[in-house]
Amino acid sequence: MSADAPSLSIVCPVYNTEQYLDECLDSFAQQTLADIEIVCVDDGSTDGSGSILDQRAAADPRFRVIHKANGGVSRARNVGLEAARGEYVVFWDSDDYVELVACEKIVNIARRDDADIVVFGGYSFPSVPWIDRAMNTHDFLLEDACYTALFGETGSYPLMCNKAYRRSMLMEHNLRFNEQLKLGEDHAFQFLAFPCATNVSFCSDPFYHYRCGREGSAIETLYADVLTKVKRHFAVVEYVLDEWERRGWIGGHRAELLLWGSEFLADDVRKLSYADREALVPRYRTLVDSHELVTPDAQENAYLMRVVRFLGGADLQTERPLVTIVAAACSDAKRVTDNFPLLANQSLQSLELLCVDATGDPEVHDALADAMAKDPRARLVADEAEALELARGRYVLFANLRDRYEWDSLGAMLELFSHARSMFADPELGTFRERRDTLRGTDLNRYLHMHTSDGTETYVDDVRTWLTPQDIHYQLLSFSSPYAGNKIWRTDYARACALDPRNPASVAKALIGVSAFCPTTLRLIECGDWSSASGQEGVNNAKGLLGALSELRAELQGSEPAHRDLSRDWANAYLSAGMSFSDLLHDDALQKSFLQFFAQGLRDEHILDDFCSEDFSNSRDYDNACALVEEGVDAYARGHAYDAIEQLQDEVNALLDAIDYLGADLKGRAEQIEHLNRSVSFRLGRAITKGPRDARDKLKAVFGL
Repeated sequence: MSADAPSLSIVCPVYNTEQYLDECLDSFAQQTLADIEIVCVDDGSTDGSGSILDQRAAADPRFRVIHKANGGVSRARNVGLEAARGEYVVFWDSDDYVELVACEKIVNIARRDDADIVVFGGYSFPSVPWIDRAMNTHDFLLEDACYTALFGETGSYPLMCNKAYRRSMLMEHNLRFNEQLKLGEDHAFQFLAFPCATNVSFCSDPFYHYRCGREGSAIETLYADVLTKVKRHFAVVEYVLDEWERRGWIGGHRAELLLWGSEFLADDVRKLSYADREALVPRYRTLVDSHELVTPDAQENAYLMRVVRFLGGADLQTERPLVTIVAAACSDAKRVTDNFPLLANQSLQSLELLCVDATGDPEVHDALADAMAKDPRARLVADEAEALELARGRYVLFANLRDRYEWDSLGAMLELFSHARSMFADPELGTFRERRDTLRGTDLNRYLHMHTSDGTETYVDDVRTWLTPQDIHYQLLSFSSPYAGNKIWRTDYARACALDPRNPASVAKALIGVSAFCPTTLRLIECGDWSSASGQEGVNNAKGLLGALSELRAELQGSEPAHRDLSRDWANAYLSAGMSFSDLLHDDALQKSFLQFFAQGLRDEHILDDFCSEDFSNSRDYDNACALVEEGVDAYARGHAYDAIEQLQDEVNALLDAIDYLGADLKGRAEQIEHLNRSVSFRLGRAITKGPRDARDKLKAVFGL
């Protein structure tokens, strides 16, 4: 190692990590590149970490230890950076570890590409998806494109651990960690470092192993309080924007910064109560306005503008809400608590929430009351009929708090309504898909790209987003399920139909009566399964659904010819409804009870006798129905289990592929251990046995052995 300028400096802040410290320091000490220094900053540890560091420094001159009073990780990194002498510098944490080839490969890449920053890969353990996604997975070099590297490439932010920096660049531009930031200081540092870089090199090799879920870690402590986390993230965005203004970088990048900052904040703001969000609104507006972030480029991004409206409090206080959400409690109090904010904090905020609790469960009642108390737009009503009568919104969504809605569900659907109104008429209905497709429904996406309002074919932006009954012929019952939760209705139409969202026949009749509707294949809802606690409720609802559909068929057969032609469509609706409810019942006994009822319904309605496989849009459902009726419930359940096993086998194969990769990683770890054995253990063993070996050699000499 060069006495003054090693190739690479490892800066490692240490605070009370003695349990993991040896593994971490071993991975540093046994690097295949010897020309390194390891600057360990003991940030006032109260366990044995400081002693471990001192022992390392006494045994290996590459270790340099700085003991200081506790001041936080940013201060510790700054102290380490000031002491570092390497050509390049990395900031690695004391509870993680790195591959033994990491330093050598990083330096080789940096020198080969004359890179100011090298971004590399890694993994978290146990796996945390967002951390794994934030690691780089590509191999390429970006020259004179620092802003592209920052905004456009995976791995650039928010993590600190997967990057190496040319130290002279950091010193020349006086880049330091902001010691006032208590969360997200890594994130902020990337937004100062990347604009100073000329060349940025990306390497996909997974050098870094990020330990997650450590009790007492800073992330675990700080992330527990969402409101505090949001406020500290606000401070990060404010600091970055102020620094970009001060350094003259912000011009030409306002839309990119708006997207970054807004998405960074929105993920957690969505979890806050109405009152907490309302208090943050002025701060966000000031932030956006003071830096003039809403540019014409930003306004072209409809999704971004919905995020901005949400964070800026647009529509929080409106005289008349645009949408009324009728939220029905389910028999699971935790789901009520978790799913209510997903509805209340939709990107479209011109809302009222009318809540219904028909469960009779005190725990559910308390959970719903607590959720409603945090949002002044929410109030309790007796039932869905009263809610429909009182609804002030132009549109109404009948939601069950068993289900989870995507954050942008209402915003995406109302955008379709707006487009349709501007070109044609005012659709009475909008439908969307379920994430796992348990609700079934014919895929109408092919219709969405066929005709404009003048009847010509097109694939451009003015494509027609609505359909009429004539467009889809006799699919009015099966283009969407008879479930109310994945539909947004025009309120006046729902009232005219006397819509009962709990009655699938009522929903089906309303589907038949529309004159125009907006279907989308966007998957904006995830239906909750019927847990064992609420499974009997699910069975009862499912039986009621099929019974109501049977009554509807009788009505259709006595109606006008156009409706009689819906018989095949009705069969599709009946079949898919039965199969979808079966999928949602995860209790074997309850599922068997329902399947017996469903099989009898298929026989009574002569569905499999009157219709053939070509009549059904879902061939798998048809085959399963045939097996259910012909073989009986028990045989069908076994066959269904085989299907589940096949699906599980596919998942196992995917896991085996992952294990193959893990095996390669474990092989690398084994090689590290072997390397350690050869280096540390062997040398240590030689030192311990030196006396006995000398005595043995003397005995050999005396006795001529």
